Amino acid sequence: MSNRYEYAQVNAAGIVNNDEAGAVDLVENPGTGQYIYIEKLTVSVYEAAEGGGGIVEILDTGGGVVWRVNADGIKDVALTFGEEGLRVGPGVGIQATVSGAQTKQASASVSLTGHIGFR
Repeated sequence: MSNRYEYAQVNAAGIVNNDEAGAVDLVENPGTGQYIYIEKLTVSVYEAAEGGGGIVEILDTGGGVVWRVNADGIKDVALTFGEEGLRVGPGVGIQATVSGAQTKQASASVSLTGHIGFR
């Protein structure tokens, strides 16, 4: 377990949209042996994907899926993992992507709060 007050705090936000590459870096890799603990994650799909199959994914920079939500409709999804947080890592960053739509990708804003720890 990590003590969130002993480590660097993380507050990140970004927009992934259908006009750009479809990915945004939220948290850089904190370094070897360090974990990112996500306490709160919010995804707001403000422009739905067209053609079916659209998704918004929160990924680690190693390609692992942290969270995935359907983006075929406008919606807000808020997740709370508590003060201990959802542990991601070690040695990876966090990205948000949009993909999968048959015609036009979704647009979404993503924010997260958390902290960085060694275990």
